[in-house]
Amino acid sequence: MRKSILALAFVVVLSGCTGNSTTGNSSNAPSTEEKTSPSPSATEPATEPVTPSAILNASELTNQFGFADSEGKLIVTVEQQEETTTTDTNEDTLKGINKAVGENGNVITVRYVKHQSRTEQDNGRQAANNFNNLEGDIFEVLEGKAVPDASYYLVNDKDFNLQSLLKINQVKPQDPPAVITDEIIKARNRTIAQSWQIATLGETKQIFLVQFERKEDQMLASLVVKDGEEWVYMDYPATYNENSTWRVDDQGEISPDMFSFLFTANSSDGLVLGVKWMGAEGENINVIKQSANRFVETDIHSSRYMSPI
Repeated sequence: MRKSILALAFVVVLSGCTGNSTTGNSSNAPSTEEKTSPSPSATEPATEPVTPSAILNASELTNQFGFADSEGKLIVTVEQQEETTTTDTNEDTLKGINKAVGENGNVITVRYVKHQSRTEQDNGRQAANNFNNLEGDIFEVLEGKAVPDASYYLVNDKDFNLQSLLKINQVKPQDPPAVITDEIIKARNRTIAQSWQIATLGETKQIFLVQFERKEDQMLASLVVKDGEEWVYMDYPATYNENSTWRVDDQGEISPDMFSFLFTANSSDGLVLGVKWMGAEGENINVIKQSANRFVETDIHSSRYMSPI
């Protein structure tokens, strides 16, 4: 039976207390498949925006995600979670979608083709090897090539300002300098168990992943974005379970290979990030946005169940 998908409710407080967060134990969330590198033929995103108008209007974002077939020629939309509601499923809206944003902000051009019905051979996995059996809306890749089996955020470039995208460089996980971890410990008033730098944004921003020491049965991990003297935190609190704390079979630990980014963009309020969190049974994608020195969740999210058969 498919396990329920993690509902990520991210509320960040710099005091380190997680009592205000609405996220509970997420041990039933799906987890990971091997990450695929972006296609070299995909369009490179913009670097730092050069005009004040190059910002993303987060209120215009729609909730349409999909993944590519085994050849990277087609994309099928992902069935949304039961609690998700959206009005952006009519044919006119689907025909307006002309771009797909993949990992690290790589953009390809697509067009809507048709709605595909589910077949009796559907095994319930949202993966390329079950692509033709799933119910969903089909898009054809017109320019560039989709990474096979990779997830994409489907947009209309009239609503999604592609020039707002920041260059993402996911780096080999490495220990942050002591001055970085000391600042985080001071800000959160909590000892760090393990930490890594996992990416850079544009020319000035860095992203760190931090797991804090356990306090009784309370666990906390955070994504931290540093830009000069500015720090922005995204919290992932959970209740300790020796087998499945944040994800099924995670053994109570966060690891940097769980995290990657579909995109990062500038908005009038700060950064907007499309965060992909992998695990043993699949992936979650959540779009989060900056609010002062913290990130908050939006209603834009998706999940794929890809547990091996």
